[in-house]
Amino acid sequence: MSTLLGHDPEHLRRLGALDTSREIAQQPAVWREIGRMAAESGTPTATFLKPLLERPELRIVLTGAGTSAYVGEVLAPALRRRLGRRVEAVATTDIVADPLACFAEDVPTLLVSFARSGDSPESVTAPELATEVLTDCWHLVVTCNGQGKLARQHADRPTSQVLLLPEAANDRGFAMTSSFTGMVLAGLLALGGPDDALVERLAGAAEELLTTRPAAAADLAARGYSRIVYLGSGALHGLARESALKVLELTAGRAVALAETALAFRHGPKSVLNEQTLVVSYESNDPYTSQYDRDMVAELLRVIPERNLVTVTGRAGRRAGDDDNGWLLPDVGDVDDAALALPAVICAQLIGLHFSLALGCTPDNPFPGGEVNRVVQGAIMYPLAGQHTAGPTTPAARLHSSGPDGDRAYAQQRHTEVRQMFLGVDGGGTKTAFCLLRADGTIVAQATTASSYYFGEGIDLVTRVLEEGVGAVCATAGITPAEIDFAFFGIPTYGEVSDDVGTLDALPREILGHHRYRVDNDMVCGWSGSLGAVDGINVISGTGSMTYGERAGRGLRVGGWSELFGDEGSAYWIAIRGLQAFSRMSDGRQPAGPLLDVLRDHLKLAADLDLIDVVLNRWHGDRGRIAALSALVTGAADRGDEAAAAILAEAGRELAHLVETTRSRLGYSADEQVLVSYSGGTFNAAQVRAEFRAHLHTLHDRYDLRQPMYPPVVGAALYAAKQARSPLRADALEHLRTAPPATAA
Repeated sequence: MSTLLGHDPEHLRRLGALDTSREIAQQPAVWREIGRMAAESGTPTATFLKPLLERPELRIVLTGAGTSAYVGEVLAPALRRRLGRRVEAVATTDIVADPLACFAEDVPTLLVSFARSGDSPESVTAPELATEVLTDCWHLVVTCNGQGKLARQHADRPTSQVLLLPEAANDRGFAMTSSFTGMVLAGLLALGGPDDALVERLAGAAEELLTTRPAAAADLAARGYSRIVYLGSGALHGLARESALKVLELTAGRAVALAETALAFRHGPKSVLNEQTLVVSYESNDPYTSQYDRDMVAELLRVIPERNLVTVTGRAGRRAGDDDNGWLLPDVGDVDDAALALPAVICAQLIGLHFSLALGCTPDNPFPGGEVNRVVQGAIMYPLAGQHTAGPTTPAARLHSSGPDGDRAYAQQRHTEVRQMFLGVDGGGTKTAFCLLRADGTIVAQATTASSYYFGEGIDLVTRVLEEGVGAVCATAGITPAEIDFAFFGIPTYGEVSDDVGTLDALPREILGHHRYRVDNDMVCGWSGSLGAVDGINVISGTGSMTYGERAGRGLRVGGWSELFGDEGSAYWIAIRGLQAFSRMSDGRQPAGPLLDVLRDHLKLAADLDLIDVVLNRWHGDRGRIAALSALVTGAADRGDEAAAAILAEAGRELAHLVETTRSRLGYSADEQVLVSYSGGTFNAAQVRAEFRAHLHTLHDRYDLRQPMYPPVVGAALYAAKQARSPLRADALEHLRTAPPATAA
């Protein structure tokens, strides 16, 4: 009579263990089928992945929930080694809980989603959040269920590919067994390349384990252990976590299980050891890592009975081959640890199955009362729109585009049209500029309103300025705010007062009547306009000064510490030093130069001390009016004033130092070329530009200084198009550079 894992199938059926046992036993056959699928030339998955994997900047994120998350944890270390690139495992539960942190770097990303059913809320929601947060996001869905929500959601998307596993891998039992190993193998072969010989070796090792180890697993279960510890390092830590979960699931939590790495186990978790603890140690195939695994085994043998320790290894050693304590994985001693995990996890599956039976549980459904479900239920998914986290502001740090379903549907419909409209708003200390840009590169309308720097007048100022400017450009274009496809608002001081961020984020919602916008600091406008939104550094010097740079998706701000104790090289900084020079010239503490008469004439001073009355009494120290005096310093320098010329030269050097600090902190290497551009009215002064350029090249000889491509307000509109995932085409950008500007409203 045929048996299944050493048991009569009918007996297993009566025990509620037939499906789980059958799914454990079928794994070698499932693996061979997956191997055949991967080996077929020109598969849709291979065709989809090839151009993506040729992009060196691509970030690969492996995601899933529970067992599906551990698929990624097993694969990530091995794929990092194989591909020599960034591969990370991030659970869908982490993505859903904090997508802005998980995707803080807006870099091209391939999200590989692993899911047995594809119907759990997190499995469906996490890819959507990734698409909303990231500018360039692609999806590979590895699933066992072609009818699941996840597979159906991505079936016809041009940026998605569904890799469907054989039907047998869609486990009917509660615990994932062949679905886990099937997804590990499918991910390994899809991203690492097909390998028929490897698949056959893994299947052969599994078949031997399935024949020789069920009795040993039953013996362990009969000993009455109440605790199980699984140890594994590197890729095998993900295996240890999956192994522990199998025990918890199959015994309905009656056997407590813990997973750790060999080194971390000493740091507290070792406290779990007692006479009723079974320890299962997975030994890495990596010679370096395995030293730590073996050291821990030796240490454990000094503190627990030898019979309480099982070693699972692909390499023969002192304990390998011992029927009770050394479980040898045959003919896989030279494969990487992700591949080793496939036969190794069968050991854990057999242990979990027999522990469940020994405790009187029903493995196919350990929770007959429905306390825990095969497909997770009950988790509420919240929209991202309007939700924010504290921390530094970056271009990817504030998202408003998710919105209600109506907004999403509207965006999808509008993105198919050629007359998309993008609004850019560049706030500043002197004025706020608005630009309405069409997708073909035509500037439809522009407007200028008062400063949106609100520290002096309160945050209500921002509302008034935005309402006026948005209304003006919409009136000129003959549209309503609801017809704007996406908007970007660059607000001065955004992110500098944490308590104000939520209010500033919400303001455009009332003005536009929708969520299709982002808010950030106005530094992003200058960067996007000057460099066309590519990696590099932009230095802004208008009323204030700062730099903003991006490299490989990481954004960084330097400077902008306000006019009182920062803003070096800015118009305000130049003006204050000009006023200081005026006072010294007037007193006779410094030789008089043209600057003295330039300021006297412009301000109509009856006496030099009237300068105090003008600046402090009449102007009330107004930041913008003081900054405007920088033009007089430039004029005096043009007339030969040495003090004014020295001020402008010092300003150029200060701005160069801001760039150099940004380059260093962004991690550019010494021989790496760095694109640099500039924006802001201070650079209208030829003396500032000349000194800035000269000093910049003394600090680093690989700077590539370029003139700004577009003004900041156009940069804001371009950034809006980028966030809408509709960046302007090359012909549209060229049209934008050469077409005459629209008449300002």
